[in-house]
Amino acid sequence: MIFFWLIASRTKKNRRKGISELKKAIARVAASLPEMGRKVPQQWEQTRQALKKTGAAYLPLSEVEKLCLDHKMNADEAKDFIRISHRLGHLIHYEHDPILQNIVALKPDWLSTAISFVLDDEQTREAHGLVSSERLSQLWNDPKRKDRYPKELHPVFLGSWNVTTYLIGCLMRRKIKPSETSLIAQLVPDVRPPEAEFNAGWQLTLTRGDVQQAQICRIVDAKSGQSATAEGLFYQLIVRLHKIFTGARSSK
Repeated sequence: MIFFWLIASRTKKNRRKGISELKKAIARVAASLPEMGRKVPQQWEQTRQALKKTGAAYLPLSEVEKLCLDHKMNADEAKDFIRISHRLGHLIHYEHDPILQNIVALKPDWLSTAISFVLDDEQTREAHGLVSSERLSQLWNDPKRKDRYPKELHPVFLGSWNVTTYLIGCLMRRKIKPSETSLIAQLVPDVRPPEAEFNAGWQLTLTRGDVQQAQICRIVDAKSGQSATAEGLFYQLIVRLHKIFTGARSSK
C-alpha cells in the first residue's frame, strides 16, 4: 500500500504544512514493522548504548567487534548484532562490500550528508554530474562546513558510490580517468539533446549489413524466481555507457 502526503516545508509566512502529520504517519508505519518491539539480549542493548556514548560518527569494524566481546558476546553473536542493527537502522555496515566492510557508521545520516554535499554542489550540477576527485575532496573537507570528513575517508567514498544507492536509489559512479573524474548519474540530464547535437554523436540509420535486434528481458529474483524491480538500473546504464558515448563523440 502506498500513501501520499502533501507537505510544505516553507511558505511565505514561514509556516510548515503537513510536517507533523507526516511524522505521525511515519511513526505509525514504523511501529507496525515486524521487528519493532522485538526483545533483544541485555548485552545487545548495553553494547548499543556503549556505541552511542562514543559520540563517533563511525568506527573501524574491529573496534565494534571488540566492544561486543567486552559485553560478553562471542564472535558469531557479534556478527548477528551488527547485521540486525544495520537492518533496524541503528548503524550502517556493508559486510559484503570489500571497500566498506571494515567501517561501521554509527550515525545513519553520516553518509547521506557526505552525498548531499556533492548533489547540492552547483559546480557539479552545471557539469551534468562530472566531478573531479579534487573537487570532491574540497566538498568533503571544507573548513567552512560544520560537518567535515577526514582525507583518509575520501578514497573510501570514491570507491563506494555503488553502495550508497541505498540512500537515494540512483547514485552510481564510474572513473572516466583513474583517480581524476567521477560521473554522478543522477545529475545527468534526463531529456534528449537537440537533434543536431544528437546526430553529431550517433549513427541513427542502419547501413547495408547492419542488423537491428530487440529483446524483451524480465528481471527476476535469483532465489525466488519472482519478478523484481530493477532499482538503479538505468543510472547504472548511464554510467557504463558514458565511456562509449564520449568515445563516439570524440571520434567525430
